[in-house]
Amino acid sequence: MARSDVSRVVVSALLALAPLVPASVARAAEPELQAIGETSLGYLQTTQSPADGSPGRDTSRGVVWVLAPGLELELLSRRMQHHFGYRYQHDFLFGDSFTSSSTNTFDYLGFFDVSERVRLLLDAGVVQSNQNSSITFAPPGTEFLGALPLGSTAFLLGRAGETLTFDIAEGWRAWQGGAVVAQTPILGSEGPKTFSPSGRLGLERVFIADAVGVEGRIDYLVIEDGVGAEGEPVPQQRQLVNVGVGTWRHDWGQDFASRIEAGVLRLDRLNSNTGFWSPTGRAALAYVTPFGDAEVAYSHGVTTNPVLGQTMLSDDVRLRAGVPLTKDGKVVLSATAGYQHGQVVDDDAELQTQVDTVLADAAIGWRWTRLVMLGVRYQHVNQWSDVTLPGLPERFFQNAVYLGATIEFPPDSDMPRAYRSPQRVDGSDEIRDSDGTPRSQTPVRTNVR
Repeated sequence: MARSDVSRVVVSALLALAPLVPASVARAAEPELQAIGETSLGYLQTTQSPADGSPGRDTSRGVVWVLAPGLELELLSRRMQHHFGYRYQHDFLFGDSFTSSSTNTFDYLGFFDVSERVRLLLDAGVVQSNQNSSITFAPPGTEFLGALPLGSTAFLLGRAGETLTFDIAEGWRAWQGGAVVAQTPILGSEGPKTFSPSGRLGLERVFIADAVGVEGRIDYLVIEDGVGAEGEPVPQQRQLVNVGVGTWRHDWGQDFASRIEAGVLRLDRLNSNTGFWSPTGRAALAYVTPFGDAEVAYSHGVTTNPVLGQTMLSDDVRLRAGVPLTKDGKVVLSATAGYQHGQVVDDDAELQTQVDTVLADAAIGWRWTRLVMLGVRYQHVNQWSDVTLPGLPERFFQNAVYLGATIEFPPDSDMPRAYRSPQRVDGSDEIRDSDGTPRSQTPVRTNVR
């Protein structure tokens, strides 16, 4: 698949959602626009270790100044909600061996009450960066990405997805989902190009505080210009992963919910007609309130990093949190932490290079005024591998600390809350505003950059 073809697929996938948006926008209330300005000053130290594991070599340190303006647009009606977001981030890095970088991020989230029994969730996003660095683009409190790239590859990454939920009978729920992710190097950079559509189907029997079900998933992956487990160039790689799991969800009291799933997966490398079976599963405990949420989870399964163009069989432990620390909500904590142990799957479906990644990213924010939030953020990344070759996950560790401020106009208390899908069986933790929601009920922002 040529680079232009990958870019065209990204755009086509996003435009495929467009017919659903205009009709709903026409029936929505007056749009609400928020301008956001972020700035922070920090200190960064990065050490890349040599292949023999000797410490203290190739250390770079310097000052980081981050500027990040953005816009958020909310469109609401009684039966639908749209969120559009744009953010530009520029990292000015002053120090040896550092290069400044910039990133453009677009995202969309849409929720629709199609009928009394049918609901639709759409999401899409595009990230364009002129440098592929170990500084994460996402704020703490969002997802842990696993193995991180380190280098100077500019890339374009696009994603689009949908989930359709059906209440098919009393106590029975079914769902169907689809997604596509595509990534390509840009601006003359070299690197892998990836394209991955996926789908899932599920059925669940719902009781008062419990729900049991089954889900089937399928993921197809194409990688162009990738590298093998020993760093060698490989031809086009095609992969198919089929997963089947049983699930159990349970509500614990008013604010906690758990989910356990267990099953089996089959990975097939279509180029070499090889593959393997593996058990797969996930266990998660979530804390959810109207003003914040947190989750700790363990999972075992197959993951693919679209920027690295590598598939791994991995074990992950992850923590994500965005919760207020005071009753008035003026002090909030956002955190992402995780550990991943993975083995790279080569073109013959053999497990090769081992990669371990540790990430801790936490921020505490204090709402100084309704318009201004001040914050401090600390980030630690440690990644090691038994092979250090171009195109494979780098061996490095990094520490960074930032002091920053965020200005929002109008303030968050005057804006609708972002839609949040329910995790509890009873659905009481769902957050969905409408054009009649009193703004006094809107909680503070819990993602602090």
